[in-house]
Amino acid sequence: MTPEFWQIIEKSMNETGDRLLQAATLTDMLAESGVGSVLEFSRAFDAAMDHLFTWDLWGAVYLAMGGCSDDMFEYVRAWFVADGETSAMLTRSSPELMIRALVGDGVDLDARWAKFRLHDGEHILYAAGIAHERLTGEWLPPSPRPRASEPSGEPWEEDELPVRFPAIDAALPGNGMGSDDTTSPQAPAGLENAAVLIQASSGVRAFGDGDHATASELLEPLIDDPAAWAV
Repeated sequence: MTPEFWQIIEKSMNETGDRLLQAATLTDMLAESGVGSVLEFSRAFDAAMDHLFTWDLWGAVYLAMGGCSDDMFEYVRAWFVADGETSAMLTRSSPELMIRALVGDGVDLDARWAKFRLHDGEHILYAAGIAHERLTGEWLPPSPRPRASEPSGEPWEEDELPVRFPAIDAALPGNGMGSDDTTSPQAPAGLENAAVLIQASSGVRAFGDGDHATASELLEPLIDDPAAWAV
């Protein structure tokens, strides 16, 4: 995964985080860049997807969603790749923290977890293929690099997941907390750090794109916060 790959991903983003719109933008960008660039992007995208192909991330998502098929796990990984380099790297290193960060801490537990289930990046998977088809009339050729066939890390059994990811398990609806409970589960240690890193990265990206108002809004609170500097 090269810096150029992540720059393309970032340029395809939109303010609302709409992955369908992002996929359309990404497809247009790739089609304008030529066949060679499309193939290079496709290889880098496959590498990013394989980087997130871990048992820990699959287990965290599986527990959070109450199940996660092979296909759904691929769509979730594509969502994280489309969210940019910082998000993808933090998801690889701290999957439980990132899943909890996405879910949030609202009072209505059922609504929070239902919102998490919307993190589906399926359309992103097809951007390079559609761009290649526009340029050549054919879908992408087989990748010269073999894709990962098994997740990396330590495998799990379904009944082990609550112990492996206690922060997610504690926040699940029906786990001692109904959706009418007025208390939110305690966020796991480190969640705030992940949020600071994502906010900082987003602010720097906005500045690089010339959106100084957004950059100021995101970065000024961090600059004035010694704790944020420590993170």
